[in-house]
Amino acid sequence: HDNSIQEIYNILGAASSVHFNNTNFYVDPFIGDDSADGLTPNTPFFSISKLLEVLGEKHLPETITINIRYYPDTSFDFSRLTTQIKGREKDNRPKIIITTDDVSNFQIYTAKELIRTNPDYPLYIEFNNCDFVADKDAIDIINCNSFIKFASSCNFDANPPNTNSIFYIENSEVEFRTFNNDLIFNNTNSSALECAVKLVNSRARFEQCTINNINTFVIAQNNSVVINSLNSNTVTNVTTQYDIRAHSKILTNRYNLFNEPDIIIDGTSTINNFVVFDKNFTNPPLTGKLNILVNAPKDYYIRVTGYSGFYNNLVSEIYADNNSLSSQNNKLNKGQTLSIDFTGTTSIDYVNFQIQLHDFI
Repeated sequence: HDNSIQEIYNILGAASSVHFNNTNFYVDPFIGDDSADGLTPNTPFFSISKLLEVLGEKHLPETITINIRYYPDTSFDFSRLTTQIKGREKDNRPKIIITTDDVSNFQIYTAKELIRTNPDYPLYIEFNNCDFVADKDAIDIINCNSFIKFASSCNFDANPPNTNSIFYIENSEVEFRTFNNDLIFNNTNSSALECAVKLVNSRARFEQCTINNINTFVIAQNNSVVINSLNSNTVTNVTTQYDIRAHSKILTNRYNLFNEPDIIIDGTSTINNFVVFDKNFTNPPLTGKLNILVNAPKDYYIRVTGYSGFYNNLVSEIYADNNSLSSQNNKLNKGQTLSIDFTGTTSIDYVNFQIQLHDFI
């Protein structure tokens, strides 16, 4: 019976064993041969289709690396790959690293779907040292249940007549993350791009990307989540870094981004889950602190977005307990009291302050 089951597996082409962990595969159309084993730089496969065939013969291990010297004519179609790994969360999934030592040949010059994966076997897929050029339209990552990461070093560019974006990402999770400015978005040939990255119902993290000559870096819409923390982007001729629309949100600790045009927020979206807190004062005393928020329930980043009313020579200072809020970099710590002092103001009949309380991350 065991032999019969194995025979059925073989007939169906289903994987019954596991690739060795940390296996390196090589694909090279210049010196490759699909009858080779594909396991060394001197014995690479000729085609991506042969690589995918071999990968599908066994279950994926914890990590494999694909070394490739050109971009295939079709998507990276990993939809037939399986694994026996039952790990939870993306860091415990089988990891496929795609890399190259020949970026001059590893470029996308036509619009195409980049990745296709098996919905029952989510993966962790990392590109590093790869260049991408979105020529006629955006490079698509759509309905991908796997986690996609672009690590150092990668360059992203576009050519006319592309007027959309370099990447279009829908229903997927992607990360552009580095601790150096070696993830570079260029617009070498002056494409009239709407943005560099378009997110639709997706989650994406950006850390210290370099963006050159693209008016808007990211448009996020339809319940998308953007995370920009730890490191600021490096920008040249960029007006808006993040345009957040249609019930989306951005989480960031780069508080210098909070003012337009660096971040544009529509009426349905939010920065750091902010809430608007209106505080009104009618004929207030002009000496001493007046409480706005007592015993903050958690840490907040505070923004005063405007004020209106009837007053003369309005002078105000906002405090976190006995410290000026500005001395705490506009952070209100949990348990502190937010207050305001009008010392120096001539008169106030009525004044309204609009304050935003942003979750501190």
